[in-house]
Amino acid sequence: MTLSRVPAGSENSAIAAALAAVLVFSLIELIIKRLVAIYPLQQVVFLRVASSLPLMGLAFWHPHRRLGAADMLRALLTTQRPGLHALRCLFSAVAMTCIFYAVARIPLGTAAALTSTTPLLLLACSPVLLGERVSIGRWMGVALGFVGVCLMTGPQPTNAWLGIGSALMGATATAGVVVCLRLLASYESAAHTALLNALGMGLLTLVAIVIFGWEPLQTSHWLEVIALGVLGAVGHLVITWAYRQAHAGLLAPLGFTATLWAALFGYLFWGETVSAWTALGMLAIVIGGVWSTKR
Repeated sequence: MTLSRVPAGSENSAIAAALAAVLVFSLIELIIKRLVAIYPLQQVVFLRVASSLPLMGLAFWHPHRRLGAADMLRALLTTQRPGLHALRCLFSAVAMTCIFYAVARIPLGTAAALTSTTPLLLLACSPVLLGERVSIGRWMGVALGFVGVCLMTGPQPTNAWLGIGSALMGATATAGVVVCLRLLASYESAAHTALLNALGMGLLTLVAIVIFGWEPLQTSHWLEVIALGVLGAVGHLVITWAYRQAHAGLLAPLGFTATLWAALFGYLFWGETVSAWTALGMLAIVIGGVWSTKR
């Protein structure tokens, strides 16, 4: 089977949209880094999840808008794979918490590079978990990416290790999320799984807030919380449109530009500099990831 050819104009528009979406998601991390410095981690995770609920709810409501409230609730709670949903929710909560913690503890560029190893982790585990064949070329890209991780985690100050480990754990949990999504794709719609995931994560983080407490939001920070929801909605819509216009193999490598945005924002807003070893590691991760995805 061959893939249908995509018109060049559509490809160019899709590339521009994908790059814009990466920038939007990088702006979200910028806001997260600001908020985590002021509020407890579990509260920031809750705010990030809660700000996305209106979009998720609207996406689920639209195809079910002719149903009554009781039937819509029944449709939401009816699932063929409740255990898989619960596992995805757990992976998502761990991934978001670890990544936010890493963003707070280490430079943005370093955190972005380490969390961008998710595609490499997926390639490494896909033969076992998904039964997918991985070519020699892709294994070479994976190996190069993990050489980059070794370079980045070389000589580091002691207080950076928790952030580095958290970023790698977040990348691993994100790979678990993607595996769950791949397994759920044949059973339920994306809107259904996304809303169930957001509700489950909201419940988990709400329990954490009850246990660890809530810091009252300052008035000036409400705008940033609203921006999280708006940017999340815009990024989701833009990247979804882009993947409808062009093949995934063309667009997926563009996600690695998040490392460049993160390094730039870290320098501009926090004066974070990148060492030579870290820069070399970032380069190896980006090249390995792009090579693996394109192959």
